[in-house]
Amino acid sequence: MHRFRTGNDAKNLAQVQLEGARVLARQGDVEQARRLLRAAVQDDPACADAWLELARLATEPITPAELAKALKRARAQFIMAGESISGQAQLLGAAEATTASSKNSS
Repeated sequence: MHRFRTGNDAKNLAQVQLEGARVLARQGDVEQARRLLRAAVQDDPACADAWLELARLATEPITPAELAKALKRARAQFIMAGESISGQAQLLGAAEATTASSKNSS
């Protein structure tokens, strides 16, 4: 049976997402924290704490640890993308789009 979310369900879910986002931010996973916070404010637009946390993450500079983690993740994704046919196709398409746009702009 499908159950519709009530206002309290949305508020409770937003609080859980907010707490999860705080944990992720402390661990240096700011990208995932932002995703959870966006979900929290979508579920409960009146959740002021989630809005404040989003603003804090947007205004605070990225720490060296966060930058290192993001670079490590990006490198791993790039390497993993080359291991499947669809990943290779995406890399080839991105390279083509990048070089084609630079050829058209000159």
